[in-house]
Amino acid sequence: MKNLNNKNIKENCREQILFFALCRLNSIAFCLLLFAFCPSINAQTFTLQNALDLATKNYPTMQQATLQTEQQQALTKTATILDPFNINSNLGQINSKLFDYNVGVAQGFKLSNKADRNLLNQNVNVAKSFEAVTKSELIKNVSSAYFFWIYNVQQYNLLLEIDTIFAEYEKYADKKFQVGESNKLEKISSALQRKDLKMQLAEANTQVSFYLTELQKWTRNSTNYQAPTKYEALPEINLSDSTLVKNHPILQLLQQQIIAKELAIKSEKAKANPSFNLGVNAQSLDKENPFYFGSVGVNIPLFRNGIQAKTQVAKLETEIAKKELEKSQQELATIYLQQYQLQKQYLEQLNYYKTEGIPMAETIVNSAQRLYKSGDIGYIEYTQNLKDANKIKNDYLTVMNNYNQTIINIQYLLNK
Repeated sequence: MKNLNNKNIKENCREQILFFALCRLNSIAFCLLLFAFCPSINAQTFTLQNALDLATKNYPTMQQATLQTEQQQALTKTATILDPFNINSNLGQINSKLFDYNVGVAQGFKLSNKADRNLLNQNVNVAKSFEAVTKSELIKNVSSAYFFWIYNVQQYNLLLEIDTIFAEYEKYADKKFQVGESNKLEKISSALQRKDLKMQLAEANTQVSFYLTELQKWTRNSTNYQAPTKYEALPEINLSDSTLVKNHPILQLLQQQIIAKELAIKSEKAKANPSFNLGVNAQSLDKENPFYFGSVGVNIPLFRNGIQAKTQVAKLETEIAKKELEKSQQELATIYLQQYQLQKQYLEQLNYYKTEGIPMAETIVNSAQRLYKSGDIGYIEYTQNLKDANKIKNDYLTVMNNYNQTIINIQYLLNK
């Protein structure tokens, strides 16, 4: 009996040594796989600021907005364009049967182009405001894509970690089956669990590639960027006042457009102002030496129906723009309050996972491994505990991403 106990003790010790050896080997395999996933270990980590710098420099919409501003600046010089210079002549029997001539030059102009000049200058301000809107939206889109990319990289790394554990479980279950300590069902279950994780890894790798491509689109660069190893939450924003969105670029653009439309009313009204002509003529009579005389003319728009109609249209466009501004202010204030409430919700969830959830998940994994090795729990309980721990860690990553995306939205609304 004593010899039998000694034999059992030796077998148990041999199995535990084998299990720890497998853990060691798979840890090395995990490191090699992680190295393969990040082929440029010594490469510089791609930061959010790197992405923003490249996007604002290279993305076409930003360049387009800058060119539109330059276009409006060039158009300001058109406010002083004069009417075409007029040259006219009369040749023939003007005063008698003798051949005479009459040659004259004239120039038309307005006394003031102030209304048109003010409108053109304001169009420059509108273009600059549109450029600010373009930049703000670009920063938001790039930041969102960047943090989605990091989130999916973290999900992939989490699956690699779980795959390592299930690889150990698969080998250990296969060894137990070979020595007759478990049935075939446990061996099949471990193999199926591993295959399912492989499919999840492939899907996660596709998501990483998808968001990397999205980030490359914004930065106009095909580099395979290296994600940062740390996955951290963005700083909390403690500003609950929704009126702070008044500085949002969209609202600034709408305000500049209202000013432009008000100036357009004045520009249309100015078209009813008279314009003037100045001319100089030289004429001969009966072939006598020519004599000179000047001319002054006034052009008065007598029929102003078209001008009045355009002025009315400009007034209506101004009122429409004011209503659009009012609506946008309300919408942005509402969205800000909603995002602020979401920030509080996700922050509470993050605090839970950091203080309780993640430590609990680590405890579950360690306890499950220890109890499974000692035979206190079966493979069903073991795998279920591992899945529960994985779900907690995955939920933590999801909440972290939701929180960061919310902070990005709030920063966009506050124009930060």
